[in-house]
Amino acid sequence: MDKLRFVGSNTFAAGKQKEFIVYYYIQINEAAETYGIRLEKKYQDPQKEFEYAEEKGVTKSPVLAEELAHFLIDYEVTPISLPESLDAFLNEKE
Repeated sequence: MDKLRFVGSNTFAAGKQKEFIVYYYIQINEAAETYGIRLEKKYQDPQKEFEYAEEKGVTKSPVLAEELAHFLIDYEVTPISLPESLDAFLNEKE
């Protein structure tokens, strides 16, 4: 079972919709010794469902996973743009 480690959050204004918050987590799979990312988008309105996106097993490096999480926070990435942002980060690291 994966463990989640909270890294940070960003608050966004959503035009006519209410504000929402994106929470950023490092996903740790101890058995496989891999690290991934999970983003959760929650609206201030408790009636709305939350969205999430995750990418498991992105790296075996906890340092790289930490860098990735902070990259996503700094660039205000939301769940819908996680795959493209992940590709951009990994291409930059090559």
